Amino acid sequence: MEKALKLFKKLKVRHYIAALVVVAIIVTVAILRPSLSRTSNVLDDATLDGFKISEVNMYQEEDMYTYEAKVTATKDIDMNIINITFTLDDKPFTIIGYVGKSMKAGEETIIRSSTDVNILNSTEVKYELKK
Repeated sequence: MEKALKLFKKLKVRHYIAALVVVAIIVTVAILRPSLSRTSNVLDDATLDGFKISEVNMYQEEDMYTYEAKVTATKDIDMNIINITFTLDDKPFTIIGYVGKSMKAGEETIIRSSTDVNILNSTEVKYELKK
């Protein structure tokens, strides 16, 4: 009985050690992983002539800032480029959202554009379709 108790205690200690090793690995991976800051649905939907912008997400990954949004055609439309102009410190900054196709009314696509300029703190966003 005494041997069984000693063996049980040894196994219990091994389980604790194994658990600590797993936690240490998880913490190390979390620290070494590139930082990701995500802001979802930060902007109101925008409806323009022929299309709607919705479900806007902007996030930072390492030194890059990314804008992504759903574009829905509200009528049949030829879409090439959408200029996305942010107001940063009272100055405009424009990135390009590339669509590059004709869309039927109700059709959806995702636009995504990245920059090294911090767009997360923009105070206003405007959209312009470039055909």
